[in-house]
Amino acid sequence: MIRKIAAITAAAGGLLAAGLTTTPAHADTIHTDMSSPKVEMEKFDVTLLDVRPSEYNGTFIEVLVCANDVPPGEKMRVSWDPWNVSSDEAIFSPSSTEGPSGPTYPWAYVDAQQIPPDSYGERYLVDGECAEGTLLFHTDGAEPTAVFYENAFGERAIWRLDS
Repeated sequence: MIRKIAAITAAAGGLLAAGLTTTPAHADTIHTDMSSPKVEMEKFDVTLLDVRPSEYNGTFIEVLVCANDVPPGEKMRVSWDPWNVSSDEAIFSPSSTEGPSGPTYPWAYVDAQQIPPDSYGERYLVDGECAEGTLLFHTDGAEPTAVFYENAFGERAIWRLDS
């Protein structure tokens, strides 16, 4: 089940999904659709690659996040933390379920021996480096209506989902 994502524009602190509001972290929240799913921000470029159902009444999202503007010799943390999926009834955080049905972000396509202990849900990137993979949300069968991303720098993106 692939979903079409509708384009919407609004200021931060305005209406998000299904009447949910948030405290503005900066002037604008970026909204996009699948015809242009990449959102370019100051610190990160974020792409929502896919939204699909998982077995056991959940939802997978596939994402690509690339670090920008990282000073030489430093690294930027990426993790599950900025991501949420909403339905008409609730907001869901990523599941930490590991294994073949669990999340692969931010370590997809990286040799398992290269993943540091206790780093399953986070990774540090140098300037221009990207992390890709899937995140799992246990939505109890609820139909997702939006995908939210908000990082520690206050950069935000919202993808509103249409069936």
